[in-house]
Amino acid sequence: MDSEIDYGLRQILEFFQVDRAGLLRSLPNKSAYRITHGVYSEDVPPVPVGVELPRSFHPWASEKLAEKHKVVSFSRLDDLPPEANVDKHTYAEWGIRSALDIPITTGGSVVPGLTTR
Repeated sequence: MDSEIDYGLRQILEFFQVDRAGLLRSLPNKSAYRITHGVYSEDVPPVPVGVELPRSFHPWASEKLAEKHKVVSFSRLDDLPPEANVDKHTYAEWGIRSALDIPITTGGSVVPGLTTR
């Protein structure tokens, strides 16, 4: 199953010509999420699969995705609103210049979902 997911993510990465594509999963206590799958283009440093990331790394995006079930999308870091300053700083540190994060609902709960960057 994991190889099929990775294959699908690779197709997304190539079709949309993005640097990264991955899946995230909220942890039961909802204070963090885990990177469950990730594919990367050449010359892009990967984020290790299985890593837990606290929601405090991206509080604005986490709230939009997990609580409001909204898509997070920006073409440039400068497009982020002032209340996303923590997120903006984290994205800049990770070399992320644009992003599309789509929440996925499973079994009644929302997963941060599909991420392309």
